[in-house]
Amino acid sequence: MRDQRIVGRYYLVAIDLSENTRVCFRPENAYCVGEGLPDATVFSAGGNDRYVVVARHPADEQYRFDRNVTEYYDIVREPSDRRVGRVVGPLDLATFEAESERLSLPPLSITIERLR
Repeated sequence: MRDQRIVGRYYLVAIDLSENTRVCFRPENAYCVGEGLPDATVFSAGGNDRYVVVARHPADEQYRFDRNVTEYYDIVREPSDRRVGRVVGPLDLATFEAESERLSLPPLSITIERLR
């Protein structure tokens, strides 16, 4: 089980298996909302007051993932953090690095080594 804050109301969560780690948004007085956010298998994330960044190996319905495929996302946070921000991605590494430079995205500061 995983329930780890990335930043603000954004969390890395996994109910049972690490392989189903995904991003969720936790509204005030509610459980996590994951619709439209990167799902399994998220292995790295980070955030600041403007953005959430995520790296994942996409998984199938049985949570089997391929470490040779990595997708990157950035989420533009809403200033009030009352709803899910705009999700950009999936991006390849070159595009993500260019966006990171252009937007001064935060680093991927949380990594689940076992899933990397």
